[in-house]
Amino acid sequence: MANIISKQASELGIDSTYFRYYKSKFYTPHVLLLNKVDSKSSNLKKYFKTFEEAQAFAIRMRTGERSVYDEKTFGSVLILFKPYFIKVATRNKLTRSTINDCIRNLDVISKIFMNSHGKHLSEIYINEITSGDISLDIVEYLHNEKSFSFKTITNYMSCLRKVFDFSIRKNYIKHNPVVKNSNVLYADIPKKNQSIDSSAVVRLHEGFLDEFIDCVDKTIERAIPSKKHFFTPFELLRKKVCINFAGSTGLRSGEMRALRWQDVNLDSGLVQVNHAIENKTKKLNEGKTKNARRTVPLKANTVVLLKQYKLQSKYNKKDNFVFCRKDGSILIMNYFNHCIIKHVLPIYNEKLPKSKQINLSWHDMRHYYASMLLYSDKFKDDIEAIALLMGHANTNFTKEVYGHWFASDTSRMERLQKKIEAINF
Repeated sequence: MANIISKQASELGIDSTYFRYYKSKFYTPHVLLLNKVDSKSSNLKKYFKTFEEAQAFAIRMRTGERSVYDEKTFGSVLILFKPYFIKVATRNKLTRSTINDCIRNLDVISKIFMNSHGKHLSEIYINEITSGDISLDIVEYLHNEKSFSFKTITNYMSCLRKVFDFSIRKNYIKHNPVVKNSNVLYADIPKKNQSIDSSAVVRLHEGFLDEFIDCVDKTIERAIPSKKHFFTPFELLRKKVCINFAGSTGLRSGEMRALRWQDVNLDSGLVQVNHAIENKTKKLNEGKTKNARRTVPLKANTVVLLKQYKLQSKYNKKDNFVFCRKDGSILIMNYFNHCIIKHVLPIYNEKLPKSKQINLSWHDMRHYYASMLLYSDKFKDDIEAIALLMGHANTNFTKEVYGHWFASDTSRMERLQKKIEAINF
């Protein structure tokens, strides 16, 4: 294929003077000087991943070659791609939220990005979008103009790559301009540090959960008269159950809100996590990761609280939500932060010196659960079990987020050595 393109280029008089090689442009080093091909061209340069890609583009410009796929804009391809993607993604058992996120990302990027000619991405011909347009224009635009993070841009590019893969299958284009290796393509974009502040382990000490729950009863003393109905005995019990449940199971807030009584076995002390609430659509989905569907054991005091809570709740049938609103509907997304943390945290901080006061979000209850597992003798080295209980996609993510909490290699080897010494070979 490369020889055919080179031969066709030489026949049209397209020689090496039309191209440049910039080593500094590590991903798109091959440059076509557009004014060499067409003197009327206002753009001076266009960047490509491979030399053959640059030659093929120059040939199309020189010959004015038009085919049926030249008339396909990114927007028209996107319309064809959506039903195809939904069908394939459903067959591969992707969650509905993942499918919706991908389609939404593509709609957003096709509308917000505008090139130097004032055209939106949806208006640009699919075969005119090059590697340079992706790495030098779209990625830089998302980072500099929209202030998107490395992770967000990676997600957008992953969705964009799927569209170009689809275009290759349909013979609209021959090369995918979106690179697979995001670490190479977005090397200049700083990654967000996902590690958790290790000082949080010291602040959220063992016994923190009981101390925090003890502060719930005092919230009624601070309630203004018009809000007293939010602090009835049952409401206070529900807040205690929510705090205890979150800190002793590590469930995400969306998983807690989606929990039904049929998922909770109070006799065996087990919780089956089957669904989560998607915050934007408020619909049930299969969870954030492939391992989100899991079984989590309950502590004895959590079971006691849940039994007491179930007896007092009007909505205690199998298909009712465990944590619900007064009418039995799904709790709002910010219930845990606005209705619990907001009222309880100031009371908890009052008894602490100012230097040791903490700032807490509901998700920190999940981190507290992880810290208790990691610092216990039972789970100290069992990263697979911790990842399973947390519902992480894989153990690599567990290491990335909580790696600084794991025991050092030296102490781990000392414990292994003692175990080996105890074996009578």
